[in-house]
Amino acid sequence: MRLEPMTRTLVALSLASVIAAGADWPGWRGAKRDGISPDTGLAKQWGEKGPKLAWQAQGLGSGYSSVSMVGDRIYTMGDRADGQYVLALNRKDGKTLWATKVGPVWEDDELAEIHVPGLQRTRDVGLEIQ
Repeated sequence: MRLEPMTRTLVALSLASVIAAGADWPGWRGAKRDGISPDTGLAKQWGEKGPKLAWQAQGLGSGYSSVSMVGDRIYTMGDRADGQYVLALNRKDGKTLWATKVGPVWEDDELAEIHVPGLQRTRDVGLEIQ
């Protein structure tokens, strides 16, 4: 049984300078796949209210895809009503630059039974995508 698509929200927190001009994060867990960012000057801890929301993007589709960031773009994937999509967003404001259908809606009866609908991939960026 397929669960209703959930609204997926990509949220970028107040580290706007990292989002806008930080190091590239070309695939899952970063450039070295170790989960360590080379960016410096990051806050050691947040205040009580947490960081200020820089921007928010909605309508990307359902799933658990992470993001890849290269240059001024963010790449991710999402399951929409009519299929799977690879999407590119503007790194500065989160606006969708393009969305390309790459396959049918992802369904896996076994995983759907344990409530894990949607894509679960991170796009790696190794070539310039225009």
